[in-house]
Amino acid sequence: MNIMKNLGIVVLAGFLTACAHPIVISPDPTTLAKASERIDRNVGLVITQADKGVQITTPGGGGDNISYYPYKDLEFGIYSTLSSVFSNVVPLNALDEKQKIAQQNLGAIFLPTIQTTSSSESMFTWPPTFFSIMIDYRVVDPSGEQLSSGRVLGEGRAEFSEFKSDFALAAKRAGTDALNKLKDKLQSSHAIRK
Repeated sequence: MNIMKNLGIVVLAGFLTACAHPIVISPDPTTLAKASERIDRNVGLVITQADKGVQITTPGGGGDNISYYPYKDLEFGIYSTLSSVFSNVVPLNALDEKQKIAQQNLGAIFLPTIQTTSSSESMFTWPPTFFSIMIDYRVVDPSGEQLSSGRVLGEGRAEFSEFKSDFALAAKRAGTDALNKLKDKLQSSHAIRK
């Protein structure tokens, strides 16, 4: 009987320490920098339904994990960033929406790929104290020919006294950092101004 009780305690402890806490990593839109002047160009943003359904699990603190949907959570931030750089941004579900691309007169299409990491120095609390977001992107013309590509890395940190009211604070700071760097990079790209 004692063996079964001890086994139950071990299983329960394993379950409690191996859980993944859901967070939303969308940065606060008011923290995103605005471009000084917009490029007069219609661009598309491709984030597919499959991308939006991608759930990622990465380490938090105390032996726990966190889970989130990077494309779904960052879609509005990427759209807002592109809108601050270009005169018109059109969401697309796929690169092969030829009719919509032609109707909207899109001169460039933005294709992001997102990678994330997280960690925590805390042994007792699960929210991450460090978070990073890497956005690799390609910009193509309507025929699919590449105009530009690049990468930005955003990093965010938060301590317990800060994140106790916002468990995703380090992630949101990383998102703000990545998107502000993306804005700067796109704004200075000559290849996508043509």
